[in-house]
Amino acid sequence: MTTRVSKISAKKELGVAKLFDVSKSSKNVRKTMALQKVMTHYQIVQLKNEEAEKNLNGDSIEFLELQESFIDESMNVQDEMKDYVVNVLKLTDDQADAFDEMTLEEQMAFSSKIGAVIMDVDLKKAGEEDKGLKD
Repeated sequence: MTTRVSKISAKKELGVAKLFDVSKSSKNVRKTMALQKVMTHYQIVQLKNEEAEKNLNGDSIEFLELQESFIDESMNVQDEMKDYVVNVLKLTDDQADAFDEMTLEEQMAFSSKIGAVIMDVDLKKAGEEDKGLKD
């Protein structure tokens, strides 16, 4: 039988010495997949925005609408990550504030770390052979 609850350290991310319980319940699996979907959508919008910067006039309505959409998605992904981390780890208000002080990249890495525990995934960096680049 697999362990239903794992411990996770957030000392580096939140400055909290205690270990947090992370339940591998189906409820948390669904929360993890929902966050992954939001993060994937954010990446799609980001790529579209990058393409628009290359191909559209910076003063066009279409360009500005894409910029606005990207800002909306950026704010949404941050809100979703915070809700996810606060709910899964059951953070206090002070701990949630510490999460807010992190950069977007740090928040994404921490959220991914939690998701990896829930989904039993190893987040090691992919090597050349993992990417299919080595014979």
